[in-house]
Amino acid sequence: MSKEREEGAGEVLEFKAPSEPDWTPRRALVELLEDIDRGDISPEAIVISYVMEDGDGIGFISSAKSMIHAIGILESAKLFLVAEAQNK
Repeated sequence: MSKEREEGAGEVLEFKAPSEPDWTPRRALVELLEDIDRGDISPEAIVISYVMEDGDGIGFISSAKSMIHAIGILESAKLFLVAEAQNK
C-alpha cells in the first residue's frame, strides 16, 4: 500500500483484495505491517474484524480512540466497499 497523496479522514488510501488463492489473513496482516515499517503508511488507528475459519463467530481488534471512532472507520470502509462492488 503506497500513499501517493495525503487523504482526509474517511478517505481510502488504497484497497487491496487480491483474488490469488495465497492472499490469506496472515499475508494481509504481514503486508500491512511491512507497509507501516517501510513508512509507506502511518495509520492513526486500525480496526480489524475477522471471521473464524470453523464458522464459530467473529472477532474484533481495534486501536481506535473509542468505539465511536472504530465505528466511523468501519463505516468509511463499508461505504468504499459498496462503491467498489457497484463498479464491478
